[in-house]
Parts: sequence; structure tokens; C-alpha cells
Amino acid sequence: MAGAAGMSSMTVFATIQHLFSTIPSWWTIAITAARFVSVTGYLFYDSLMYLVLRSTCQVLVWYVRAQRKAFHECGPAAAGETALATLRWEQPTSFKIDSVRQNMLKIREIKSFINVIWNPALSLSSALLLWIQCITFYAPLRNSVMRLDVCLSILYAWYVSISFLELAFISQTLSDEAQKLRESIRATMTVNATGDYLREVQHFHDTIDPEGLCINGAGFFRLSKPLIVTLLPGQGCSPGQRAVGRRKQVMRLQQLCSAVALVLGNIHCAHSRIHMDPDASRNVSELITSKGYPVEEHEVRTEDGYLLRIQRIPHGRLNDAEPTVYATGEKTPVLLMHGTAMSSTDFVLNFPHQSLGFLLADAGYDVWLGNFRGNVYTSHILYTRNNPAFWNFSNASIQIRNNIRKW
Repeated sequence: MAGAAGMSSMTVFATIQHLFSTIPSWWTIAITAARFVSVTGYLFYDSLMYLVLRSTCQVLVWYVRAQRKAFHECGPAAAGETALATLRWEQPTSFKIDSVRQNMLKIREIKSFINVIWNPALSLSSALLLWIQCITFYAPLRNSVMRLDVCLSILYAWYVSISFLELAFISQTLSDEAQKLRESIRATMTVNATGDYLREVQHFHDTIDPEGLCINGAGFFRLSKPLIVTLLPGQGCSPGQRAVGRRKQVMRLQQLCSAVALVLGNIHCAHSRIHMDPDASRNVSELITSKGYPVEEHEVRTEDGYLLRIQRIPHGRLNDAEPTVYATGEKTPVLLMHGTAMSSTDFVLNFPHQSLGFLLADAGYDVWLGNFRGNVYTSHILYTRNNPAFWNFSNASIQIRNNIRKW
């Protein structure tokens, strides 16, 4: 009895799982609708993020080009221009240079503001993309088939990858335009210029950060053309420090790929070593026969229309035990009734030397396993499980008398 009680949690889990599978149809429709709305809403939010970021970055690219053109109109933008052009150049006033610099600062602020707004969505899309790739690679190993949800995940992964690729090229274009403007300013500084103008141009040159205009996600990765998704090295570092930062980012990327490969490998190896217990998918009659015992299944009809299936173990596995003689000269019958939210499976779920039903059968008893209305082995002649009238009973309606009459 203790062994059967120890395994009752498995029966409770199976009963709960069965109850979830028999919830009312309108609940199922509501859950399906809520899931559809949530998935559709996220896809809309995700698509809106790409649309806003793409459009904003394109506009910022045009703004940076306009500022570079405005700076070119102030004077020669490259050291390779002819001396005649240099002689004809009228040195721009400081406030014109400062105006272009202020516009570039505003462009950087707009980019930072937009990036902060969409940082969570961009980071979530990156995490989902990595997670979907893990599922996509692992699902064929586990199921050996491509299910519909896996195919949809692959389509979503392609969509996100293409969107990331497009954002990376636009982000890189924005950075390239800022770099061209910085080179133009550096070329202008080679012209003989002194005083306030030179200090203003030098200050303008130092305030431009082309890499800072790239789209990044939560300060962890940057979208750019060379690596599409790269880990951020330190900002404002010397060339030597930047080289070290690049080596570190490559090492981090290698560590990330190694970790993903290790996790997938462990999951696959663990799954290949795990074998599902065949008893997990067997009903009570199959459990009894799998242990070598005979079984009979009978149906009891109650006065209020419930159909209760009861199982009988007429004798032990070897049928060599001395029978326990009843008053009628037959074996002594024993009726085992389970507890709340359980079933007759509880008495045959363990090994034969641990299950009460098998122990009694081997001891020479005629074992009957009853089932209370409401579990997986019961039904009704009129109502389905989705009908509230099916559950209109109490613990007082255990119907032991009807089970005894079946003898």
C-alpha cells in the first residue's frame, strides 16, 4: 500500500493532464485566440521596430550627407584640391562651423534616443533568434521530422536575419557618412588656418564619433557590415587598446559559439541515453498484463447514468498460490478503491512485489480494482466531460455498492 501511495503523484499528474485536455471548448477557443493575438501582436511590434529603425536611420543618413555638403560649401574639404581653389577660398566664420557641429550633435542625440526606445525589442529579437536557431538544430535530432512549428520558427528566423542584415548595412552607411565628414574636416585642417577657426575645426573633428552612430542593442552588440553582429569593444580607447578589444570580442564570440555547441551536444547526448518507461503510456489493463498477470475489464452502470470501468485480477502470475476460500467456496474477493483524484492504476503502478493489487493476487485473493466517477476510466451515457452536469457529484457518490453488485 505504501508503494502504491508513493507512486500516486504520477497518477495525479496524469489525471491533471487529462483534465486539461478535457476543458470546455470555449476555454480552448479563448486560449487559442489569446495565443494568436499575443503572437500577432509581438510580430507587429517586431516589424514596427524594424520599420522605425530602418526609416529613421535612412533619414539620419540623408541628414549627415546634408551636413557634409554644408561643410564642403564652407571651403575646400580635401587636401588634394588645387592651389587656385585654395586661394579663392574664403575662410568660413566660426559660427558656420559651429552650426554644422550642433546639427551633428542633434543627429547623434536623435539616434541615441531612437536606439534607447527600441533597445528592448532589438535585444529580445536577438535572443529569440539565437533560441530559435537552437530549437531548429535540435528538433530534427529529437523528432527526426520537421514539424509545423519548427518550419514557422525557421521562417521567422529568416525574417529576423534579413531585417538585421538590412539594419546592419544602413547602420554601417550612417557610420561611413560620419567618417567621410570627419576625413573632410581633417583635410580642411591641413590648409593654412589659425586662430579661432582652427580651434573650432579641431573641436568639431573631436566631437564626431562614427562608431557611435551604429545601432547597438543594450550596449552588448553593434550592427555593422563586417560582422553584422559584433560585441562592443571599449569606446574612446587608443588604437592599441582597440586592437586588444577586437581580439577580446573575437574570443567572446568564440566562447559564445562554443557554449551553444556544448549545450546542444549535451542535450542530444542526454536524450540519446534517456529511455522512456513504457509504463508511462499504458492504461491499467496494459500495466497488469505487462507484469504477467491476467486481467478482466468490466463496466458498471450507476443509477444516475455513469459508466465505471473496473478491472479484475482473478489470480496471481503463476496461479499456484493456495486460494483463500470464501463462504461460497470460491476465492475471497477484495475490492480496492482509490483516493481522491486518483484511479485504479495506483494499485498496480509499482513492481509486483511493491503493488498491493499484485500482492493480493499472488496471495490467492480475487482482486477487483474500482474507479470513482470523474477519472479517466469513467464516462456518462448522456454527458461529455465538457458538460458541467458531468461533474455534478460529490465524494458521497463513490458507488461502492454498485461495484460490489458486479461480483
